Order: sequence, then structure tokens, then C-alpha cells
Amino acid sequence: MDTGTDLLMEHYRGLCESEKKRLEHEEDRLLSTMLFNLVAYMVMMQVNKNEIKKKIRRLLGKSHIGLVHSQEVSLLLEKLNQLNANDIDLRPLPSRQVNRQSFTVHAGTDATGDLLFLEVSK
Repeated sequence: MDTGTDLLMEHYRGLCESEKKRLEHEEDRLLSTMLFNLVAYMVMMQVNKNEIKKKIRRLLGKSHIGLVHSQEVSLLLEKLNQLNANDIDLRPLPSRQVNRQSFTVHAGTDATGDLLFLEVSK
């Protein structure tokens, strides 16, 4: 699992700030989705709700997720006492969703060509 981490870190250090931010945002989104789904599973398995709150808040603190994504999980924890069994719909993992990125490009070999928008789905 930890093979090639030096290469990944070297690659990360070489990225521009906007790419670093994009990667961090994607990581935060993945972590918050996993925590959200973990809460849903624990509720379904009838784990004590105080224990769920304690465990998830601890994991949120350790993971250093950004404010936007941690708020989604925190809001779920606030409503936890009114939720039972299958009340919480699981969220699909970001890697299972279609991601679209848009780029501006110029027709031709230099910047004098017509400006076009290129959308890539992965």
C-alpha cells in the first residue's frame, strides 16, 4: 500500500497551487462521503447514537477535512437522534460519479485562433 509514496509526494510538490487545491478538495470530498456513509451504516446497525457522534467527531478532527465537507457530516450528526434504520441514503463515492472538467483552448497552433471550450468527462 505504501509503495511509491515518495514518487507521489514528489509529484504533488511539483504541482501548481491550483492543482494542489483541486487534489485536496477531491480528497476532502472522498473522506466526507466515507464518513457520511459510515454514519448511515452505523445507524442501520443500531449502534448507540452517542457512540456514533463521539466516534465520527473524533475521526472528523483527525482527518482535517475542510469546512464545507465537514459541515455536511456535522449536520447529519445534529439530526442523528431523529433518524433510524434506513432513513439515511448512502452517497455514491466520487470515483463512481462522472467528473467533468472544462478547459479553454484555442483552435490552431497558437493563441490567435478561435477560443473554444473543451469539456472532458472521466
